[in-house]
Amino acid sequence: MKYSHLEAFIVAVCLTSLSAVLVEAERGLVITFPETVYLNSTEKVCFTAANVSGNMQVRARLVLPGYAHPFSTWMGTERDGCVDISTNTRYYRSRAVPRTGELLVEWSVERTPGSLFVEKTYRKSVTVAPVKNQTFIQSDKPIYQPGQKVLFRVLTVLYPKLLPDTENKKDVWITSPGGTRMQQWRDQVSSDGLLDMAFELLEESELGNWTIHVQVHGGRTTIQEFKVQEYVLPKFEVSIKLHLTCSWVIRGPFTVVICAKYTYGQPVRGRISAIIALAFRYGTSSEEVREIVTVVEEADENTGCKDITFQADLSERFPGLRFRNADVLTVYANFTERGTGVIMNATSSDTQIETENVLVEMRGPDVFKPLLPYHGQVVVTRPDGSPAGVRRVRVSRPNYPAQLLDTQPNGTVDFVLDTPRTSSTTSFQITAELLDESSEGPIQAPSRSSKQVHAWYSPSGSFLQISDIKETVSIDQNVSVQLEFTLPENETQIEFFYRVISGGRIVASGSYSWINIVVHSEPVSQVAAYCHWYQDLYPFFICRQRRFRRHSLPPYRNGYETIEPELPDYRTNGTRNSTVFYFEAVAEMSPKSQILVYYIRNDSEVVSASTHFKMASVFKNQVSLEFLDGREIRPGQTASIALSARPSSLCALGVVDKSVHILGGNNQLSKEKVSS
Repeated sequence: MKYSHLEAFIVAVCLTSLSAVLVEAERGLVITFPETVYLNSTEKVCFTAANVSGNMQVRARLVLPGYAHPFSTWMGTERDGCVDISTNTRYYRSRAVPRTGELLVEWSVERTPGSLFVEKTYRKSVTVAPVKNQTFIQSDKPIYQPGQKVLFRVLTVLYPKLLPDTENKKDVWITSPGGTRMQQWRDQVSSDGLLDMAFELLEESELGNWTIHVQVHGGRTTIQEFKVQEYVLPKFEVSIKLHLTCSWVIRGPFTVVICAKYTYGQPVRGRISAIIALAFRYGTSSEEVREIVTVVEEADENTGCKDITFQADLSERFPGLRFRNADVLTVYANFTERGTGVIMNATSSDTQIETENVLVEMRGPDVFKPLLPYHGQVVVTRPDGSPAGVRRVRVSRPNYPAQLLDTQPNGTVDFVLDTPRTSSTTSFQITAELLDESSEGPIQAPSRSSKQVHAWYSPSGSFLQISDIKETVSIDQNVSVQLEFTLPENETQIEFFYRVISGGRIVASGSYSWINIVVHSEPVSQVAAYCHWYQDLYPFFICRQRRFRRHSLPPYRNGYETIEPELPDYRTNGTRNSTVFYFEAVAEMSPKSQILVYYIRNDSEVVSASTHFKMASVFKNQVSLEFLDGREIRPGQTASIALSARPSSLCALGVVDKSVHILGGNNQLSKEKVSS
């Protein structure tokens, strides 16, 4: 029999064995802490006490081979809290960092007034690692001419706090395309964490790709390339946009938009020459190109663009060819500027040839919680990932009636399934299938998606689940957490505890008290009640008869839900309830986090659930930058820039002609690069 394990074990937070180590008959302590601890930082160890009254004390520390950190202590009457332990040590600066350590937690309880007694000492092995860091190299331009000066910056960021590394020394060197080391700087360090460096190219410098190398002492080496070549700065750039997805069953029309714009945003006047073709890829390197259409036309005077529309039934144009999802539609475009004859070109190979009109994807958890509804979502998209609009889908599973659903204009539809009420059902399969035919052509292969889900196990049949947090969370937002759970029999109050984990660390914690103020709630032990009513009408009906299927039972009646009359293993679990609580989003939760929620039954069983959520990339130090002179500045004028940041911030600026970036290269830092 297959069951899913406690959810807390799966995430990057280690919950020590809740059933064996931390749970006692009368007293118990649940401890949450990182699976991996980083040296020279601060880690959070959180705890929840069960069936304890009076004062208590929790002491925790990290023990490494040959070195034990001092204890960090928490004391109070609250049942839930955290203690910050220090991992700062210079002991391993000059030697290899140990791979494992031991977390030592002492739990003391006030058994008699004024006296604390050590109730339990917990030892748990943890992985030890240096502080995670990443080095970024930014040159002022992606391309240089021989004889020019290369300006570049080096910044090493410490995670997860996103602070600059001001202590570790770095070796920096530059190599030519031939691999010759042209210049080097040893033992570089900066009190503010930012190295500002320069390298002068010779007039006879070798053309090609040069490389900047940065090695943090005791760490890895990071590289950044820049190009050296003779060039003339382009005045405009060419862009290609394909409006429609390309599928071999679509009979067109296709529209390609080709535009040319000057670097300052104005349209270019001139002539467009374009070739639209299919590229058939064989393996990793071989490619065959077959032309579909060639166009030579003047661009629009006002926009600098040209819409190229052509009819194409790919399966008829190329009969006998086997289309695969590795084939692509390729557009080659040349733009000749009127008056100067300057030619700029662009190529687009982003449009993949798909063998289906639409793709069906099923999203949802890989496990189900008996007694609680299963929430899932069907997503119908075009091959390019855009929404397929309103489509009819069928969601089904064996021995249950199917659901016919229409997707929203964004191509999604949510569904809810009842789950088995007994422990004898350990898994079932859900299938989503597209029913209608697209107006763009027949569906060539079954557009369907299936998912096998497995039962979550609880020895008492107690379950908890969290609704997905689908929206992207913003900083300082009050995030709602919706819970569905089974309420133990005769219980009127539950204390929920939560931990928010980001980057393998606990960044927030708290608790929420739920009190059942509703007189009537939904019974989860409905099998017995339903059987009595049904036997009054049909005396020969046997409640334990497994082959009696759900769809043949009478309709919903008297507030009771029609369910499958299998062995009612969980029929004494009280009621099913729901509630919602809130927590405040902070910068440390960016870019993604996981929230773990649990409660402790009177018999010390821990009932848990978790879900992930995304947060908008955000930094504690918010920076803004803008030109004060508007969007246009004439040559020779002085440009004014407004920059704002927190006091005492070190700000590094760079201004470069946009034309340089048209030639290619990716040397700029971005919020996404730093926060990912």
